[in-house]
Amino acid sequence: MDGSRVALTGLTRLIGLIGIVGSACYDPHPPEGAPCTGPDECVSPQRCVLGRCSTHDAGIRDAPIVIVADAPPIDAPPIDVAIDAPLPCEAAGLACGATVKLVVCGGLCWARCDGARTPDNAQLVCNSWGGSLSEVHDLSGQMCAHDLAIADRTTFGLRQQDDAIARGDGWSWNPVAPNPGAPVTFTNWNAGRPDDGNDNTENHGEQCAHIERNGFWDDAPCGDTHPFLCSRHL
Repeated sequence: MDGSRVALTGLTRLIGLIGIVGSACYDPHPPEGAPCTGPDECVSPQRCVLGRCSTHDAGIRDAPIVIVADAPPIDAPPIDVAIDAPLPCEAAGLACGATVKLVVCGGLCWARCDGARTPDNAQLVCNSWGGSLSEVHDLSGQMCAHDLAIADRTTFGLRQQDDAIARGDGWSWNPVAPNPGAPVTFTNWNAGRPDDGNDNTENHGEQCAHIERNGFWDDAPCGDTHPFLCSRHL
């Protein structure tokens, strides 16, 4: 065999050897932990798990951590929520200075205070209790008020404006300047009332009112003292 054939044979064997070594070193698929964007980029049994080629599934330790800002701890006490609870019909907080009679009527808590006070002082007592001097807007309210006023004449929240020009004008419920008060939609005046002092002329002498024992209304001076009625929503 001449020298050229020997050299060619040796070169062929060398190329074959290089191919075998190269095929053992080259792998078209990425190794374990290589970045990936889909399952086709990883060699079986690897899978693309959370952006990396891996032979195991994503478990709890592989899951992303989500932090909720300002979340209270599990064992934290419940957060208080301001909710207006209904008030019970009770005399607590009602500074009558005398006997109190309570009645639930028409969706309201009514309280009759036997302690005699002027309408202005009585209003302060009712307000501190969470209510006001009682208002009568219909026959049902009239019956509620009369049931408590049957023992004696009793002051309630009806009042006349100081600048009224006629006996029957300017009456409203619990006016507090500049609020004119609730309008009067129902009345139960005694015969000839209001009369502003029996002379049937408006002289601003009787700008307040009370309920008589018979249930009818009468106007009276605002300086008079009587038992009084308070009401508040339940």
